[in-house]
Amino acid sequence: MDLFISVDVGTTNWKVGAFTSDGTLVSIKKTPTLTHFTDDGSGFYCPNELWEAICSLLKSLTDELSTHRIVTITCTGMAESMVALDENDETVGNVIAWFDTKAVKHTHKIIEAFGEETIFGITGLDISPIFSLPKLMAIKTSHRFDFDRAVKWLQLPEFISYRLSGIALTDYSLACRTMLFDIRQNNWSQPLLDY
Repeated sequence: MDLFISVDVGTTNWKVGAFTSDGTLVSIKKTPTLTHFTDDGSGFYCPNELWEAICSLLKSLTDELSTHRIVTITCTGMAESMVALDENDETVGNVIAWFDTKAVKHTHKIIEAFGEETIFGITGLDISPIFSLPKLMAIKTSHRFDFDRAVKWLQLPEFISYRLSGIALTDYSLACRTMLFDIRQNNWSQPLLDY
């Protein structure tokens, strides 16, 4: 039987599931999301822990289903959270959790620079610290060494896809969560990238 695997990098659990072509769930493996907390209530994910956990889940799932053919693997999850990679494709720093408040002050700076209506007109998003742009600004401000070492920024689903395939790419649904994508032009917003 041909099976389709889905990887979900979720806020509560990291999971992998195998489905038939009609969407019937055949098997699922999951582990609680490894969220780290600091004394100030900030939260982060360690990208290498995430990758190891997904590998372990995939191995467990594919061992169980070894008599079946895996047709494809798809990835979904916390799209706004980004992993930095250096020139050797090694992870740089940690991943800011979706609930972390470090990026709040940067949302105010974005509002001052562009205005809420302009940002909504470009990105289709209300300004929020959960999106990638304010998180990148927070990293640039508080972890400049990590920011400067980064040559690739991948959202969590893209990171898993990249580790599995060696191809760094995104799609419109993920790009739209960065607050850097112009939804009218279907391309990256140069003014927001320049900012």
